[in-house]
Amino acid sequence: MSQLLLKHLRCYHPDLKIELITIERIKANQAQHTLAKRERHKLTHKHFYVPQTPSESVLLIDDVITTGSTVNACAKALTLSGAPNVTVWALARTP
Repeated sequence: MSQLLLKHLRCYHPDLKIELITIERIKANQAQHTLAKRERHKLTHKHFYVPQTPSESVLLIDDVITTGSTVNACAKALTLSGAPNVTVWALARTP
């Protein structure tokens, strides 16, 4: 999803500085949709690794936000790796 958005943005905004950073999961756990809400909230920034230091603001893209645990943990990992600002976009949010 992020690669398609990146391709679209580069097509219409060729001067826009955009870099794709993939956050890596370093602690294996069950798929989030199979866990209870309490279990999802145990997810922390320690479960993710940011392979490069972002020097600019970051747009974090997620497909679906259910409890917000994954995006919160990823945003925290990005902030700790040096991102000055993290904004989250999601395609959908479950009630």
